[in-house]
Amino acid sequence: FVEAPAMFFRNGIYYVSFGYCCCFCYQGSGMFVFTALQPSGPWSAQSANGSTAPMDLGCIRGASTPTPKDQGTLPLTAMPEPGQGCIYKRAKAASAMRSQQNFIVEVETERGTEYIWTGDRWMQAPDGLKSHEPQFWSLLQFDATGKVLPMKWVDSMSVDMKLPQPPQPSRKSPIVARITSAPATSVLTV
Repeated sequence: FVEAPAMFFRNGIYYVSFGYCCCFCYQGSGMFVFTALQPSGPWSAQSANGSTAPMDLGCIRGASTPTPKDQGTLPLTAMPEPGQGCIYKRAKAASAMRSQQNFIVEVETERGTEYIWTGDRWMQAPDGLKSHEPQFWSLLQFDATGKVLPMKWVDSMSVDMKLPQPPQPSRKSPIVARITSAPATSVLTV
């Protein structure tokens, strides 16, 4: 079963992505992608090497998620939830992002539209408070055919966002905003 779907349109292709149910799971989830030329389908799973089985772009096979107790970090009570996220159906895998997808943000830049994958990092707040749990943000990468590339951990990311320009003929340079994301913070600077 899956949750946290997101849908976007890029270069004439509709994309929908989601991961296995994670329900506030510490270990995070992966990401499956389906594409179609119309929102009503037919939809095709993004797969590897001609297979028809959907390819998980966020879980790393054979890896395991260390617990905070293993790492000597807080909260010590966080444990991977059996049967959820990357360990659904007893898989031996770990999430590259250690988070569960919550949305894909489309951002206009000078180079065109960029797509920011955002995910919730459940049970990873240093003080154990749910309201302090961080997010993971990363730019989605695409190959030449439009396939989404596998997700990778990044310590931080930034993108120069093009803002709507006010009708002021005297303005010589465009207004630009920078979105910066690091493990514990997300900042928008204009």
